[in-house]
Amino acid sequence: MLRKKMRNTDMHEAFDFSHRENVTALEGDEARRFGSQLIKDAAGGVDTLEEAHTILFGRPTLEKQATREKTEQVQVRIPHSWKRRIDKAAKSKGQTRSVFLRNIIKKEIF
Repeated sequence: MLRKKMRNTDMHEAFDFSHRENVTALEGDEARRFGSQLIKDAAGGVDTLEEAHTILFGRPTLEKQATREKTEQVQVRIPHSWKRRIDKAAKSKGQTRSVFLRNIIKKEIF
């Protein structure tokens, strides 16, 4: 029998699943939250599913592109205070800095 209390959650309160005799009875959002938390715990208690994926499966691939275009690394210099703000905004969306910036660029140009 599996009993679990979620440690990290983006909700305001943790959901206590210890009262469940059988977790297979979970449905909907409750099942999704429970499954997500199990994955994050398996990755060492990280905060996001993206972090868990990186730890458990390696670096995530870029979004699938129709052209399967080769990717390139681009470096830019920004003020230190921008980096902190970018990281905070990315974390609030559950994204890495790279994914966050790539989405901004894609939205602006494409």
